[in-house]
Amino acid sequence: MTFKYVPILRNLTAEREALKYQKTSAKVMPLIELVSDKPRENSKLDFKTFSQQLFNNMSNPFFVDIPMYIKLSKRTKLSVTEFLDHIYQNQLKRCVYLNLLSNICPGRLVPVVSYNSNIPYIKKLIVEQVKLLRPNYKKLAFRIFAPYNRSIIDELKTVLKPQDTILLDIFHQKHNTPLLLSMYSEINTLKSNIGCTTVILHSALPDKLTNTKLIDNQIIQDASTNLITSYNSPKYKFDAFGDFAGIKVSNLENIPVSSPAYIHYSALSNNYIGFKGLYRKVRSFETMVLPKFTFSPYWSSIPKKHKNSCYGCTLIERMLSGKVKINYAPRWKTLTICHYIKSMDEVL
Repeated sequence: MTFKYVPILRNLTAEREALKYQKTSAKVMPLIELVSDKPRENSKLDFKTFSQQLFNNMSNPFFVDIPMYIKLSKRTKLSVTEFLDHIYQNQLKRCVYLNLLSNICPGRLVPVVSYNSNIPYIKKLIVEQVKLLRPNYKKLAFRIFAPYNRSIIDELKTVLKPQDTILLDIFHQKHNTPLLLSMYSEINTLKSNIGCTTVILHSALPDKLTNTKLIDNQIIQDASTNLITSYNSPKYKFDAFGDFAGIKVSNLENIPVSSPAYIHYSALSNNYIGFKGLYRKVRSFETMVLPKFTFSPYWSSIPKKHKNSCYGCTLIERMLSGKVKINYAPRWKTLTICHYIKSMDEVL
């Protein structure tokens, strides 16, 4: 079975928990973004050992990327800046790290060739990365960002092989704009000529969405869910699609205590629904968010079969029975991811 869904997950606490406990079929092929070389700022683990601990939980093939689209600033978490900053200064360094992982999960780990989309593209960067990675990896993935530089497509034509994957990332852009439609056609031509696999990636939740703006029990109207049902339609012709697994993409900045909230994905209606607590009151996860959700029709309408095999729903049940801590934001992030991934595994 070929994969149909690519959840984009970073090697952070909540995402690592989701990767460890949520079992999936071969329809799901995660894209793991390495944004730090250690689990905690005071950790003694080195990059390879930390990565190996994470990948040991992976039973299916997966992509591994060292992302360079993240904008670093003075507010960025220190562990992220320390890891990514020197790679941003010399983008070929990412291949040094990726090659360190080549003997971990051989045949299942697929490294991602990419570039910093926030600055002008450096010609031959893709070609040079392929030269460094291809000796150690049979399969490669190429993450390109829309709109892309013309030379990127020209370089792809020279290095793509049938076993490779193109990951076209449109981020927050609307997927049916004329400019993107012309790009899809170009990507599909590459697929037809070479035989590679194509995936469209996007961020489903709007960038300006905040927890405090959620309306309880109401659909998030600006969220984009159309690709779930249309990614492989004659109009788009992608082999799979990907997103951030039910969560809003983070800019990885140090922030004060966040306001409690839960964004639930309903597979029955193909919509996101919001539930919120009080502004910066962590305890309102327990007093408001949990009861609002579990007394809603969205919780009661989830099939028992799904709940029994969804780690996220299991966490909800354990919260209700007092077996796990409720007022812990990373746990809510984990259960959001797990429920979403399990839902995609079922509907696709």
